[in-house]
Amino acid sequence: MKRSAELAQALTAPRLHDLGRARNALNAIWTFLQDEPDLSSSHGEHAQKLHDLMAKETFFRDLAAIDEHTRELETEFKKRHDAAAQARVEAYKQALMKLKSTPGWELLNGEQQKRVSAPLAIRAEGANAASQSIPLLRADLHACPGLLSQAIEETLRHVDGNRVVRVTASSYFSGGIETEEQLDQALDGLRDQCLELIGAGKKILVQ
Repeated sequence: MKRSAELAQALTAPRLHDLGRARNALNAIWTFLQDEPDLSSSHGEHAQKLHDLMAKETFFRDLAAIDEHTRELETEFKKRHDAAAQARVEAYKQALMKLKSTPGWELLNGEQQKRVSAPLAIRAEGANAASQSIPLLRADLHACPGLLSQAIEETLRHVDGNRVVRVTASSYFSGGIETEEQLDQALDGLRDQCLELIGAGKKILVQ
C-alpha cells in the first residue's frame, strides 16, 4: 500500500512522459549510438546507469537521475543528427552549383531545369531532415556524387540527345595500379575508347 501510494504520487503525467523518453533513449538512441566509432566512453556509462536505474523496483525515487542520463544520450544523438543533416545540405548545395555550371544548363527551359535538379534541390533545402534517421541522412550524403552525375548526364542529353555516351573511367583501373606500365595501359585503353566514340560523332561523359 505504501509503495502504491508512492508510485501514484511520483508518476505524474510529466514524469510518465520522461520515463517514455528514458525507454526510448535505451531502446532506440543507445542502440544506434553504441555502434558509433568515435563515441565517448562517458555515453556508455550514462546508458549503463540509466539501465540500472530503470531496472530498480524503486526507480520512481530516482527520476531526476533518470532524466539526467536520458538527456545526455538525447543531446549526443541530436548533435549527430544535426551534423548529418548539415553535411547533406552542404554537399547538395555544392552539387547544385556544379550542375548549374555544366555547359548546356543555360539551354534548358525552366521546367527542364526544375525537373533535372529536383533530386539535388530537395536535399539541399534540408527537406524532412528532422524526420529522417541518421543512417538515411548519411546514405543520402554518399549518394550525392551519383545523383549529380545523373543530373549532368540528363542535362547533356537534353542538349545533345543520343550523342551523349557515358564512359566509366574507373573500369580501366579496377584491378588497381602498381606500376607505370599498368598506368600506361589503363590510360591507353581509356584513350582508345574515347577516340573511337569521338570518331563516331559521340559526346563523351567521363565518370
